[in-house]
Amino acid sequence: MIRDATVDDIAALADLHLSALPDDLLPSLGWRYLERRFFPMLVGADGTDLLVAEQGRAVVGFVIFVDDGDALSRALRADRIHLLTHVPLAVLRRPSVVRERASHVRGVERDFDVTFASLPE
Repeated sequence: MIRDATVDDIAALADLHLSALPDDLLPSLGWRYLERRFFPMLVGADGTDLLVAEQGRAVVGFVIFVDDGDALSRALRADRIHLLTHVPLAVLRRPSVVRERASHVRGVERDFDVTFASLPE
């Protein structure tokens, strides 16, 4: 079943995002960032649709549709104080994250990227 995500799904979404995309930017910031900042910002936000796929009562996948990706990026950057608390931990967990993120900032990687996250069967 596909439905809108609710605040009750946030922990499962953080688990899923971290397990499905461990090398992506947001998971590299850690489970707490996803659970306390990222997904709460998306649930019910204007211009954002966060859908979950359920099997039984378990969240097994999600997709995020954003009307304005630049606005989402600005909102994430505006949350600097929380980012600053999570980035050092991400660097400690995976030092290459600095080089990878720097290439994004410089605009080296500008291609459109769509990622679907789901648990392995």
